[in-house]
Amino acid sequence: IVRRFPYAPLQTYVDDLFQFLAAPLPVILHPQRGFAAMVRALMNGLRELDMVVSKEKSVGIASSPGLCRDLALQLEDTGMQFSHSTKSLGVDLVAGNRRCTRTQKKRLLALKARRSRIARLKRGGVRTARFFRTGFSAAVSWGTHVIGISETSLQRWRSEVARGCAPGSAGQSVDLVLLFADESNAQHTDP
Repeated sequence: IVRRFPYAPLQTYVDDLFQFLAAPLPVILHPQRGFAAMVRALMNGLRELDMVVSKEKSVGIASSPGLCRDLALQLEDTGMQFSHSTKSLGVDLVAGNRRCTRTQKKRLLALKARRSRIARLKRGGVRTARFFRTGFSAAVSWGTHVIGISETSLQRWRSEVARGCAPGSAGQSVDLVLLFADESNAQHTDP
């Protein structure tokens, strides 16, 4: 596959394979040398090795809706779906020059969904800041080192952490709540 398509690198990460092609539209859509031919060659090669290609997880991303449609038509028999973005290794991956934060927003919404349970723990005398320093913030922060985080999302995250550390903290300073949530200089509750 690498010899047949030297202009399109094949990358692996544990059990995930990535094919990448950045080229003019006629090259991408070419019947023998384009992206669809690359995908078919890879799928056939994996089947020859008695490996299974997941139809649910085989996703392609393209830089425009029109290209998504064209590639989906060329690979219709494979069941492969195309979109402008997808999730790869827990982080949004997008074809284009704008970042996608769909997964990051879902993680923040999942933290908000725990709000009432965290408040019950706090009212029961549990020091909830410990949960934010360990698991909760780690779950939300996954992938921020790859795509970054906007100031607005960071402020929402900080507000949610402050609310969890001091239930009934409406109207209080987020900075002060997060500052007093730490019991020593070694602790860092503030995201």
